[in-house]
Amino acid sequence: MDLVEYLFVDQKRLEMYAEQMLDILPRGTSTTISGTVGLSSTGPSLNLERKVAERAPSVHEKIVGLRQMLTESGNLGTKRPPRLLERGRALETPFILETTIARKVILPRSLLSGLPSLNELAVWVADPDPTDFTTVNESWDCSEGTFLLLTELHLDDVKFHTTYSGCSALQAVVNVATGKPFLSTAEYEPLGRWNKAHPVEKLVDLGAHAGDSRRIETLYRVRYMTDEQCYVVDGGERRVYDLLGYPVYIADAGFGVLQANHGLQPTAAAMNWIRRWWRRRG
Repeated sequence: MDLVEYLFVDQKRLEMYAEQMLDILPRGTSTTISGTVGLSSTGPSLNLERKVAERAPSVHEKIVGLRQMLTESGNLGTKRPPRLLERGRALETPFILETTIARKVILPRSLLSGLPSLNELAVWVADPDPTDFTTVNESWDCSEGTFLLLTELHLDDVKFHTTYSGCSALQAVVNVATGKPFLSTAEYEPLGRWNKAHPVEKLVDLGAHAGDSRRIETLYRVRYMTDEQCYVVDGGERRVYDLLGYPVYIADAGFGVLQANHGLQPTAAAMNWIRRWWRRRG
């Protein structure tokens, strides 16, 4: 089995989900052996005691269990949505699991007036899949294809929301970082469709620091999606979508990634529990 190099894990969210999955999480055991040495009339003696106890699931086991539950309950998608669907729906599943190429951009403390307890905020940026691009008639028409933005922090606890005119997903991230309401807009949309610089360049222009691209695997909950982003690709300006996701984990896909379910099979009772849990959430 390949080792998984976790780059980020949202421990708080993972623990919250794990508490709701206690019936299906894998349970390992730990063994301890203790002994005493004595001296009797017949000579030295050694008494050994072996204890086997159930241990709590590890972080890795919780992640595997969550993936299993989301998959079996039909709440895990495996492709970033290339567009918004009708009636403001972004996708059919609340969680997405994907492998992609992304750059980690660090917003320094000077940009975090709205998050004074942080020294920095990491935002991962992944480009749209060019195979999703569609032909558009006018430059301001939106092509299929979606930027992915992942923040190593839950910026809020609000359910999924689609486009608020004038506020790209990138703008929403900077809004929260700088102490503005999530859906605030800015004149001429400098972090959206009226600025053709790449989203990473837009953040760097604000004072952020961008790292190199790397291949990652991530499981995230979709928070916000818009058709308000723009950049230059293949020598032409293209308006596309951008999506803000809150990752449960980010792993280095160049090091080793999770294999589907790691051979874990849910019981019928566990599956019935999963279905009841998701109905209650809905």
